[in-house]
Amino acid sequence: YVGEKFVFDSRVKDVDRDKISVKVSGTAMGLKVYNSYTAKFTPKKAGKLKLETFVDGVAVRNLVHNVTVKKVPPPKLTFKRLGKRTNNMLLTVTTYGNNNGQDKVFPLSGVFGRLEEEQKEKRVGNRRVAKYSFEMDEPRFGSTTTIKIKVMDKYKKQTVSDNEFDYYDN
Repeated sequence: YVGEKFVFDSRVKDVDRDKISVKVSGTAMGLKVYNSYTAKFTPKKAGKLKLETFVDGVAVRNLVHNVTVKKVPPPKLTFKRLGKRTNNMLLTVTTYGNNNGQDKVFPLSGVFGRLEEEQKEKRVGNRRVAKYSFEMDEPRFGSTTTIKIKVMDKYKKQTVSDNEFDYYDN
């Protein structure tokens, strides 16, 4: 992602590490050659990168990696009903980026009581996932409840859910 540190390890089996170098080029950053088997850099803008491995200054055929650099997307909210004909819900919050995470999670409407944390924020690759359970609020009229929950991440990107679910009178 843009603005996040990226480390590329280009070790080649049975080749001395001192002989390996890496060339990074593309639209996400200018051309740069690293005289090491690792390339550590932070892309400043979105685009494509081409990472080429060299041994003794000669390009190694078929050892070219293409990477797409994107802006960090806003948090993703996923709702799941806990059991059939129940008003209990599970909210999964996914934030993207190595240094990112959720900053604030607060219900705006449709939640009875408060959000209970089911799973602390857990790192999965370059994203973090947290889970919350809650009970839907009874609708004022009709048979559906609109759930609005606002999530803000550490990069100040936010998502507001606007989902409707059937409310069951048990």
